[in-house]
Amino acid sequence: MTDKSVISVSSVTYAMKGAELLAKNGIKRRVTKVKNGTNGCSYGLSVDKKNADRALKLLLQEGIPYNGITSE
Repeated sequence: MTDKSVISVSSVTYAMKGAELLAKNGIKRRVTKVKNGTNGCSYGLSVDKKNADRALKLLLQEGIPYNGITSE
């Protein structure tokens, strides 16, 4: 069982913007390629599951769209 969640975004640009936002808010994150992605470049942000809900809220507040969330 993994303790990481991956938030999928449509581009590396959104992944980098999201990573910067999460870092500013104290959330550990890692930009990663999403396996079997279907949207664009298929990048994502890997975060601890305990921070996933907070990360999603921050992304939405800042207008950074995401395509879904999966376990890493």
